[in-house]
Amino acid sequence: MNSKKTYLFSSKNVQPAMLLTMAGVWVLLNSVFVNKYYIFVTSQITWSTKIFALLVIGWLGLTSFYAIFHVVSFFVSVMIRRIYRNTPRDYTNTPPVAILYTCMNDIKEKAINACLDQNYPNFTVYVLDDSSSDKEQQLVDDLQKKFENRFFVIRRAHHSGYKAGNLNNALRRIGKAYTYICVVDSDEIIPTTFLRDLVAILEKNASLGFVQASHRQYSETDYGKLIGGNIDLHWKYFFPARNMFGFVYSYGHGVLLRTEILLKIGGFPEIVSEDIALSTKIRENGYRGYYAYDIESLEEAPPSYQAFRRKNEKIVGGTLEFLYKYSRQFFQAKDISLTEKMDLILTLLVIYLPVLFLFYVLATYAIILSGNSLKMTTIFNDTPFLWYFFFTIFAPLVYLIPNLMKSPLKVLMHILRMGTVHLSTCVQTTGTTIKWLTDKKTRFVPTGDRAYINSSNGPIMESLIGLGFIAVGTSTTSLYLIAIGLSLLFVIFLVKSKKQRRFGILLLPIPVLITFVALFGAPISLVLASGAIFTGVVWAFF
Repeated sequence: MNSKKTYLFSSKNVQPAMLLTMAGVWVLLNSVFVNKYYIFVTSQITWSTKIFALLVIGWLGLTSFYAIFHVVSFFVSVMIRRIYRNTPRDYTNTPPVAILYTCMNDIKEKAINACLDQNYPNFTVYVLDDSSSDKEQQLVDDLQKKFENRFFVIRRAHHSGYKAGNLNNALRRIGKAYTYICVVDSDEIIPTTFLRDLVAILEKNASLGFVQASHRQYSETDYGKLIGGNIDLHWKYFFPARNMFGFVYSYGHGVLLRTEILLKIGGFPEIVSEDIALSTKIRENGYRGYYAYDIESLEEAPPSYQAFRRKNEKIVGGTLEFLYKYSRQFFQAKDISLTEKMDLILTLLVIYLPVLFLFYVLATYAIILSGNSLKMTTIFNDTPFLWYFFFTIFAPLVYLIPNLMKSPLKVLMHILRMGTVHLSTCVQTTGTTIKWLTDKKTRFVPTGDRAYINSSNGPIMESLIGLGFIAVGTSTTSLYLIAIGLSLLFVIFLVKSKKQRRFGILLLPIPVLITFVALFGAPISLVLASGAIFTGVVWAFF
């Protein structure tokens, strides 16, 4: 007998309990140490060391909040997955559905085959081909012949508006003929029951504007197999909580949308992060999204380090573009709960923690190199604060707990490798942020674009910056700075030949191992004086 409850997700039942819990726990924990913080700051002699002390406390306060944010999200998601069944479904009706498969020099035959292999009786597949090369367009045409014209190809003369422009071109041409629009990315492999289950959810729940399916990663390259996997954890243990206690946003693929709503709001917002903007516009029109965590598609992990960097650049710049162009209207909407608004902004701003982390490190060591010594006290050496300090550092890894219980060695190696890879992009994230704030321009290259030639000198510049970090770390005897420097230095191997990439992957665990040694081999006062760099390593990871 199934004892799980059935929960109907509507636009009126978003509860603030999760966010209130996060805020309450954060205030309670930090209130215990307020006196310690005050003594730490006031005991400093010079203005520069007072600034340093405030930086330490500020960074600790910020990361402790996001530590609690992730821990609470994890446990609420686990609770929802165990207690509640999925939202009710109606399999009676089978209205027409258009599958819009988007590609740009990255079509995949097995993904097309998955779209065609649906056990739903009323659907049509359209390949929206934005490919820029004749070779790639010919590949699409050859697949159309191979599959005996079971899908239609839509192309456009001008590739404006990014992916959203491609979708809008198709929506204008065929949208009115279909009740629902299903968006599938070029690397996505949807299950045979995909349309059947997603349509049943929207048919039963009139208050839902879209249903977002879950994803797992697959990989066809050595880099992807060794590095990929962490996104699965967020799909499983971060997003389910948003159904009841936050804002559900679309990821732009593996999603089914009501066509009438798309037409009402003027189609897909033509920005790089059209998925978030679309979600907010749908919500502004009185509909919610639902995250169907039991329906899983496969998406490819970034096949190379270059592809990973392109994806990171798209997320960083695209989110800033959304915040600049669309967030004001969303946050001013009277019919949207404060809970949803706060949850979305907190979720998006975590993207920019690496920027704050990098400035934190540079400011901290500028003070140290100026010759002013920090007056350390023993107030941080008591057991409660040590527990709190380590909680702040390791809490973002909470999503790894289920996998850790199954494969501890595999998870450990994943942390060591990904910690370095994500830490190495702190400079790129900061540079992308500054560049966008300067010129308000967003650049987007699809992760799997086979025709793209990378002419960026980013990895070379970051390697040179890494050498600078190593030099400063050596002069100040800081293992943390040396670890950051090595993470930036090693990435140069990941963009070279296959042999050098394998060598680079072997080197990846070293920076995180160094931070472990420094963290557990030094007193807490020295850890704080060094800027709690390992906190940045973990936060760059998640």
